[in-house]
Amino acid sequence: NTIISANILDVIRVSMSQIESAKFTPTHVVLNPVDVAKMQLTKTSTGEYTTPIFYPTANGEMRVASLIVVSTTYMTAGTFLVGDMTRANLRVRENANIQVGYVNDDFARNMVTILAELRAVHYIKLNDVNAFVKGTIATAITALDPAI
Repeated sequence: NTIISANILDVIRVSMSQIESAKFTPTHVVLNPVDVAKMQLTKTSTGEYTTPIFYPTANGEMRVASLIVVSTTYMTAGTFLVGDMTRANLRVRENANIQVGYVNDDFARNMVTILAELRAVHYIKLNDVNAFVKGTIATAITALDPAI
């Protein structure tokens, strides 16, 4: 309850602070494309944009508050994830299996069927759970803004 007129950028910055307080270094923010657009279109009371709309780095990444912005429809609109993604682990359980062949009339239709499988597990170690902050944007804004 200390940030007046809190917005999505404030939520991201406070989340970074929580992660840094736990001795981790936040690297990414994951948002739905709708929320990325809202963030980019945030304006001051006099109508100026608070962040440049198009601010990609040399390799095409968009950044905000030093974090790489990951825009994906796999994140529900209205939610966010800020984290030290170096603390996320992916382990392959079974090697990749790729099969290529003809099925039914593939040969006659000049097509090939490809089947690819990989078994993997994604996990976060118990010691690293504080390297991630996930939540609902509206709830976080309400917690930050004393006027709401």
